[in-house]
Amino acid sequence: MKLLSRQEFKVQVFQRDQHQCIICHQEGKDAHHILERKLWDDGGYYLDNGATLCSACHLEAEYTTISCQEIREKANIQEVLLPPYLDYGFPLDYDKWGNPIPENKQRLRGLFFYEEATQLALKRGQQLHLFAEQVIHPQHSPLTLDLLTSIEEENLVLLAYTPTDELISLYSNFYHNQQLQPFNNQAKHQYLQDLTAQLTELPYNWRICGKLLTEENNFRFEVFSLWNEQNTCLSWTETQEWAILLGFEVVNVLKKYKAKTLVLKELFSNYKDKAILRIQGSFSAKEYRKKVLSV
Repeated sequence: MKLLSRQEFKVQVFQRDQHQCIICHQEGKDAHHILERKLWDDGGYYLDNGATLCSACHLEAEYTTISCQEIREKANIQEVLLPPYLDYGFPLDYDKWGNPIPENKQRLRGLFFYEEATQLALKRGQQLHLFAEQVIHPQHSPLTLDLLTSIEEENLVLLAYTPTDELISLYSNFYHNQQLQPFNNQAKHQYLQDLTAQLTELPYNWRICGKLLTEENNFRFEVFSLWNEQNTCLSWTETQEWAILLGFEVVNVLKKYKAKTLVLKELFSNYKDKAILRIQGSFSAKEYRKKVLSV
């Protein structure tokens, strides 16, 4: 799918939809981004991410009372375009603001859920009550020279982590895996239930993310990150402090760096597919892809 300029996007969307609102068939006024353009690193000006709407239907789409799925169907768009980092590998739809919608249709809080514009739109559309407490852990970005350059003044910590590690999120009253699927293994289920029982000190709507290590029916949970009620990842120092308070282990720290002293060749030679590099400071969920990098 070709990336368009802003003007090309408007012209081609209007031409495809014959200058009519695809919902109510009144005169089209706006070339609407089906998925918010700030979710895309390149602006999201793709023909299949656009639809012609009148002013009234445009507001409903922004408020998410008209769904992305309905807009695509009305515009006869066959392909669902997503930014690569929103592909979690299992069936998920998304609302306009990038909030995941699993098969049970109860929305989850996405990376931009707490942004002022997102909150305002959802509030005006009276949609906030539809959201569950679960949050899918963001995707790791592969380490590149460009991303490393963007954090070259940061202090970094290298954590033991492989692509096959099972990622679990623990809350004060429930838990889930990355696919939001139930556990068939009763021993694993009981182990995770027992872990949540330890979280009496964890504030409401905070979550602990970590990897679950399994050897036969013996399990060990190691903390990878800790998130507060605003979906902000705590600093590594705070994460360690909370882990101690709650009686948890943290993942193995392989090394600490100043970003500008890192040599990619050495890092890839020693830790390829064996580690995650993260900044030691805190950051918001929407910054995750630029602050936590897989080696």
